[in-house]
Amino acid sequence: MKTIIALAHSLELKCIAEGVETEERLISFRGCECDNFRGYLLSQPVLGEQIPDFLTTNPRVVTCHRTREVGSVASVSLTYKF
Repeated sequence: MKTIIALAHSLELKCIAEGVETEERLISFRGCECDNFRGYLLSQPVLGEQIPDFLTTNPRVVTCHRTREVGSVASVSLTYKF
C-alpha cells in the first residue's frame, strides 16, 4: 500500500482510500500518508435533500459529486480529508 501511495505522490497525484469503514483502516491509510478517504466510517448514504446541511456540518468533506441517478434517487460520492 505504501508503495502505491508513494508512486502516486511521485507523479504529483492525490491518493484516495476507498471503503474506509473502521478506525483501524483509517489509521492504516493515515500512516501511509494517503491524502483523502471515502467510506462508511464517517458517513452512511445521505439523501439528496440532506446534502446541503450535511456539507455545512462536515468540514472534512473535500469533494462532492453526483455519480449516478436511478429513478428519482441520485448517488453522490463524498471524499474526506485526513
